[in-house]
Amino acid sequence: MTIKTQVDLKQVNQQLQAFATVVNGNHPIREVTADEQLRVGVDLGTSSIVLTVLDEQNQPLYGAFEYDNAVRDGIVVNFIESVQILKRLKQKAEDVLGVTLTTACGAVPPGTGHGSAKIVTNVIESAEFECREIVDEPTAAAQFLHMQDGTVVDIGGGTTGISVFEHGHLNEVLDEATGGFHMTLVLAGYHHVDSAEAELMKRDESKEGEVFAVIRPVVEKMA
Repeated sequence: MTIKTQVDLKQVNQQLQAFATVVNGNHPIREVTADEQLRVGVDLGTSSIVLTVLDEQNQPLYGAFEYDNAVRDGIVVNFIESVQILKRLKQKAEDVLGVTLTTACGAVPPGTGHGSAKIVTNVIESAEFECREIVDEPTAAAQFLHMQDGTVVDIGGGTTGISVFEHGHLNEVLDEATGGFHMTLVLAGYHHVDSAEAELMKRDESKEGEVFAVIRPVVEKMA
């Protein structure tokens, strides 16, 4: 069992690394043919909106994102801005891949209810996709990891979620209202700057050591 887990993790990491090489790039991992059935995933996150394109074997082909302030803690608070961003991401993906993307699936935080799923569906459809399915984020992660039993930890912009799976079923969800957004607030307060400047500081890799020293209490609370 241990060997199988190590092999699975190696395969997952390879997929993630492959995806990372094409995020917001100007070329896909490989050329796409017109008859391929591509799969599109949409994540309306607190700090960014992400679009992912997979092939028929669920291998990543292309990905792009835009930072945004249209979503708070998994809830869409600016519908029009969300749609506009997703339309731009869709157009960019189609230009790079050379095909028209017609369907997409979305994800929502666990426990946010039918209303949240409906809003995400409306955003996807307003961006000129046909919405095929909406799933909760930990279930999507567990499926990607091929995990039947275990725990998914999702550190997001507004919350940190812990989801426990047994025999492929989501049995328990714990949610802590602490995430990347709270790191930004701590940085802003420490340096006496606005949140926009603090957010840029947080994303600056050259300041990683300095930033972590300030936000460490937030990270420890999340952990």
